[in-house]
Amino acid sequence: MKLRINSSSWSGWTRDYKPEETVNEYELKLNEKYIIKKIKTSHIENGEMVEEEREIFSFEIIEINESSIKIHTFQKFYSTQHDYLDGPQIYDIEINNPVRLDTPTKDYGEIYTLSLIE
Repeated sequence: MKLRINSSSWSGWTRDYKPEETVNEYELKLNEKYIIKKIKTSHIENGEMVEEEREIFSFEIIEINESSIKIHTFQKFYSTQHDYLDGPQIYDIEINNPVRLDTPTKDYGEIYTLSLIE
C-alpha cells in the first residue's frame, strides 16, 4: 500500500480563484514524520527581523494494518472524520475511504485528501 495525498486550496478573496492541485504518493513508514507543506514566515523579535519555516501539514503514521493506517497530525484540521478542533488529531485512513483535511481558516485554506492505494 501507499498513501496518496491530493493537495489543493481555496480562497474567499476572489471569485475566479483557480487552485493548483498536486498529487503525491508516499511509502508507508511507521513512526516517521512526513512534512507535506511548510512555508517561510517572518516576524520582528528584539528589533530584528527573524525568518523561520512553519509546517502547514505534517503527520506521522502511528499504525499500519492490512487495509488501513492511522495517522497523527501535528496541526489541527477540520475533516470528514471530525468536525471539531479539540482533542487528538488522529485519523483512520482505509482503502476506498479517503479522508479530507481542511485548514481551519475563513478566507483562504489548504485542502488535503488522503487515500490508501494498493
